[in-house]
Amino acid sequence: MYLDESGDHSLTKIDPSYPVFVLGGVIVDQDYASSVIQPELDQLKRDLFGTESLILHTADISRNRNGFERVKDSIFGAEFFERLNEVMQRWEYQVVACAIRKDHHLSRY
Repeated sequence: MYLDESGDHSLTKIDPSYPVFVLGGVIVDQDYASSVIQPELDQLKRDLFGTESLILHTADISRNRNGFERVKDSIFGAEFFERLNEVMQRWEYQVVACAIRKDHHLSRY
């Protein structure tokens, strides 16, 4: 399982523009990840960015930074998301996630 979080876990200072904390994960067979997903993902990165060293981080992609500057170009961006969606629809994995609206949680508990 690969895990990542989004947002700040603190309940003492809640950002009104992003009052959530999310913990999400992807469950995938380790052999499948190394024999199918990783090679295909590396190829996609090489094809589009010329390197496989980029980490697909949502904040970088959506803010067009850290190697994802070309995504702001509409033609390149459309190709990137089309190809990424294609492989993600084909791969075998499960997603689990939990989102907490921190302000509601704090007022209730």
